[in-house]
Amino acid sequence: MTNTDSFDKKILNSTKAFSTLQTFLEEDEWHPRSQEEDPFLLCSTFSGKHGRTSVYSRIIEDNEWFLVLVFTPFEVPADRRLAVAEFLSRANYGLNFGAFQMDHRDGELAFRRSINFAGMELRTETVRGALYSSVGVMDTYLPGLMAVVYGGMTAEEAIAKVENAEKVENAETADVSPEPSDDELPN
Repeated sequence: MTNTDSFDKKILNSTKAFSTLQTFLEEDEWHPRSQEEDPFLLCSTFSGKHGRTSVYSRIIEDNEWFLVLVFTPFEVPADRRLAVAEFLSRANYGLNFGAFQMDHRDGELAFRRSINFAGMELRTETVRGALYSSVGVMDTYLPGLMAVVYGGMTAEEAIAKVENAEKVENAETADVSPEPSDDELPN
């Protein structure tokens, strides 16, 4: 197989992946908007429990990557960037996937997740999982970020607040069945 054949397969696979992404976003009512400058980029918004975020979903065609970026509804002021950088470092340490990132030049803040689908079909379930988990992480940490940016809270205090709130929320929404009594157990 020549380099041209390999490149053509990547582009074909990426085109199919973009179609899967676009179909999911449309059917799930994310109301995606395409971008003239990048034909493999779709922009949406998501309203979570703690705020409305901008979501960029992109297929990186030459490397067969699916990228999700979830942006905060605010930019971090220059005088709060070091405190937010500490918050992000603390948050990233405990994450199983993806990472927060901040542009120190302008305070732009996002959660980033990427999935390589080289040589494989990008499935709808993968798109759904990547998008919803990414906006979920941002929505979970958004109150802590806002506390550091606007409330003057330290990064350590804000992370503790977020993690404690998450533990309480997980306990409240856990699907827990009662233990069976001894007479309900099989012999």
